[in-house]
Amino acid sequence: MNRLVNNEILGLLALQTALANAERQSLQMSKAFLVLPLLFNARIRSALKRKNSAVIGVSDLIATIPSFVISFNARFSNLLCVSLNTVIVAHEVGMVDLHDQEISLLRPAFVKTDAKTLGKIGADIHLCGPRLKLLLNENSADLYRKLGIQL
Repeated sequence: MNRLVNNEILGLLALQTALANAERQSLQMSKAFLVLPLLFNARIRSALKRKNSAVIGVSDLIATIPSFVISFNARFSNLLCVSLNTVIVAHEVGMVDLHDQEISLLRPAFVKTDAKTLGKIGADIHLCGPRLKLLLNENSADLYRKLGIQL
């Protein structure tokens, strides 16, 4: 994991993308903590950003990239502090509201979403939004179980 690239600023974009594509622009906090481990992985981004992707759920993602679930718990643990810091920064800058174990998008921090403005990784993260929404529609407990996350 490249800590120079995978930071809270890119995390804000990933969180904004997830919330902007979510129902009511809101996610359970437990699902918000899955966003960075999912979108900071190049292989997962590649599968999610394609419009013709067959990935509509975590089971499809596991079938497409079986090796990712093996290391997902470690990726989740490694990015937990960055995820928490991202949520805190997003709240401090007025991007999100936190209430009743949910996080809601108040206003986007990133308005332009092209590769020239966001860079290739940022633009790829933005393109993952619609497929990420489908992944995060599953029950939180099922997501954590399927992804092999041990708390």
